Amino acid sequence: MRSLDQGLQDLLSAVNNILSVREKNRPDRGKIRRRLQAEVGAIRRAVPLTPDTIKKLAGGRPLVGVDGSVTAYGALFPHIIHLFRALASTTAQSVEEGLYLVDLFYPELEDHRQEIEEAVARAAAAGENLAPEAVLSQIVRARLAALEVRAAREALEKYRPFAVFFDGGFLRYGTLAPAQWQEYRELALARDVVSIGVIEEIGTFDLARKILAGPGASPPFTCDRDLLFGVLEPGEWLAVRGELELKKTYYTCFARPGAYPGAVAYDFFREQAHRAADFIPLLFGLTPRGGRGIPWWLDQVDRAVRISRPEMELLLATCLDRGLRERFFVPRRERRSL
Repeated sequence: MRSLDQGLQDLLSAVNNILSVREKNRPDRGKIRRRLQAEVGAIRRAVPLTPDTIKKLAGGRPLVGVDGSVTAYGALFPHIIHLFRALASTTAQSVEEGLYLVDLFYPELEDHRQEIEEAVARAAAAGENLAPEAVLSQIVRARLAALEVRAAREALEKYRPFAVFFDGGFLRYGTLAPAQWQEYRELALARDVVSIGVIEEIGTFDLARKILAGPGASPPFTCDRDLLFGVLEPGEWLAVRGELELKKTYYTCFARPGAYPGAVAYDFFREQAHRAADFIPLLFGLTPRGGRGIPWWLDQVDRAVRISRPEMELLLATCLDRGLRERFFVPRRERRSL
């Protein structure tokens, strides 16, 4: 076995030293909690829901979970196929019986090629040199977001839910699929369907900048995920004051629903911010105590919607001639094993 590269070991040891110093200089937990409550909002403990409370909250309607998946096949542009699948599934049936939507993007299809060319031309008109490969990456993200929103929109009509849980925050939908997201938002609000984006990996910096402000108080890239690690007790949540507006059109709060010391975040439409206190206990009750902070039903949807590599390979082997598949999509290094 080849010995470890000493140069790389030295570089990684330097990273370890930086992180160790950073942890030693971290403000103590009590101080962070006091600053959060003084400047951000109240730290509350969620009260477990009783069956009667859950029944009243649901009003006889089901809960829906929404997630999406994308898998790519191919090595070099333009011969890369992206397969998309979105799933909106209700607790009134098995997760596999939910509402599935699918899509495909391949740059050699005429409409898809035109979409890429138009995006490159718009960028050039704005003085930006955008490669087709970069445009493809943008299109893939936008298509997945739009498909998930469409699934949620159709689920409102089909299932008439009392709440819709999304796997991830709302900013992605508003940025990548603005028209579809606005349509969904208006319909959900009109029907009093509470929409919640469950964020496992918190990527914002707002709380950290506010709490750790001051010369030498914190490294410049401390994020809210780092700040909140181990700060909340299991079963606690941070009810952010509405006037702070961490996200302009959304209300975001933070929570520790289980034993894992890291926090998660929940996005609500700002018009439904007042419903957060009602739904946090439900979110906690649906989240396994020893899990990763995601409600159990949303985790089931996540598993069901994934397009696995074997499934992708089987689909392509079934639908594409072997000769064409090997010529256009299989890298040379992989052909040796075919």
